[in-house]
Amino acid sequence: MINYSHYKVTDYLSDESFRQWVLDGGFRNSDTAWSLWLSQNPEPAKEAMKAREIVLASIIREEPFPDDYFETISRETIKAVRAGRSGYIKPIYWRAAAAVVLISAFAGWYFLTKQTSGDIQPEHYSAVTTKTIPVSIYKENKTNTVVPVALPDGSSVLLHPKSTLEYEKEAGGNRTVHLTGKAFFEVTRDPSSPFLVYTGEMLTKVLGTSFTVTAYSGDKDYSVVVKTGKVAVSSISEQPGKNETVNLVPNEQVIFNRAKSGFNRKDLEAQDLLKYVPATPSSYAFTDTPVTEIFEQIAKAYGLKIELSEALLDGCELTTNLTDEPLFEKLNIVCNSIGPGTSYIIENEHIKVISKGCNQ
Repeated sequence: MINYSHYKVTDYLSDESFRQWVLDGGFRNSDTAWSLWLSQNPEPAKEAMKAREIVLASIIREEPFPDDYFETISRETIKAVRAGRSGYIKPIYWRAAAAVVLISAFAGWYFLTKQTSGDIQPEHYSAVTTKTIPVSIYKENKTNTVVPVALPDGSSVLLHPKSTLEYEKEAGGNRTVHLTGKAFFEVTRDPSSPFLVYTGEMLTKVLGTSFTVTAYSGDKDYSVVVKTGKVAVSSISEQPGKNETVNLVPNEQVIFNRAKSGFNRKDLEAQDLLKYVPATPSSYAFTDTPVTEIFEQIAKAYGLKIELSEALLDGCELTTNLTDEPLFEKLNIVCNSIGPGTSYIIENEHIKVISKGCNQ
């Protein structure tokens, strides 16, 4: 039996089953053999993720690159090198670009040694390399505080320290994310497209709600806590009869035991709920309230830092109700009310409001 625990990048790249798992998009499903093994072996998984990105980067694009593509890549790469890395945000398309040198070196060795062995035929290679696989974004929080993440569908995520999140760059109707660690989700409602969170042997499915998932790779138990809406949590097992689903409502928690693949559901008191989800202010309804106070209340509720110029926003007031809105929609509503010259950006672990002033 092959000892995968000692695999390095080149070993994964020369393993046909691994390459096919990547090319078929099997890494998006936690119930495939490779996904299950990697979720249970975090150290070898680091090498596997590097190899996966190289395979994805080697896929031939069916459409031509824009005229300024390589010029832009070169300019942005030089800028990034001069500025230094941001630390926790690692888009896959950047790492794929960095992998080009390794791809070239590996390709020469691999096809010289493997092409005649029947391991992969030229016709088969031509077929699989034209397959279109969506570009993914990979974010890792290496800070000691929560990091806000805006998803393409408008949903918001608070990614906790030592956690990673992967999702498709474009919304396109696919609302699937892969989480290792802990995160609080506020999901925009879309009955036609369920929101799926894969965490090793556990799947969380919602339509529109807010909840926290805790699933660090070294933990014996995973946890899901629901703040609003309804959530379905399922076990993922290759053993017949082992799959189970638990439905949760607000103020409920389920503990998933990974070894036994079993659930334990319980109600949470208000004080216990706050250990897992952001606090909700007594009211998100505002009447002629200074926008600086509204931003302050949002920051406090989510445990975030919102940077702004109080001088520029002095005198700006707003009447609105933000109760049922996710984090980034709250920010959009407030910024739009101030004027077209006001917006916000996510800068490292905090949010920065950029404004020209009221009605500007």
